[in-house]
Amino acid sequence: KSPTVSPAPTSSLVPTSKCYTVEVSLEFGQNPSESMWVVVEGDADGINNDDWIPVVVMESPSSYYNTLPSFTVDVQTFCLSEGEFTFFIVDDAGDGMGPEGSYTLSLIQSNGSNNIIAQG
Repeated sequence: KSPTVSPAPTSSLVPTSKCYTVEVSLEFGQNPSESMWVVVEGDADGINNDDWIPVVVMESPSSYYNTLPSFTVDVQTFCLSEGEFTFFIVDDAGDGMGPEGSYTLSLIQSNGSNNIIAQG
């Protein structure tokens, strides 16, 4: 009896999870270097728990923000898998982004349109 040959292993180019394109747009006020944002896994319920350790999935390029002039707009786009996430935005000086500053967090639809998730 002759030996049998196993078929060669196959690999899939199909992603194992769906990618949701998310966009963070920041319109900076006077001091872009004071601003940063982060996206963590899960909801924000644990934020007041001393044992809460957030899992960061995406964060702002803060050293890049140190190089930006005042009143600049920056847009960052990234992919999130299915799940629950929390977006935090912080101003290090504690005085907010100023009356000129704002942010928009959007889900980019397959047709290219933006579905605003949060803004301020």
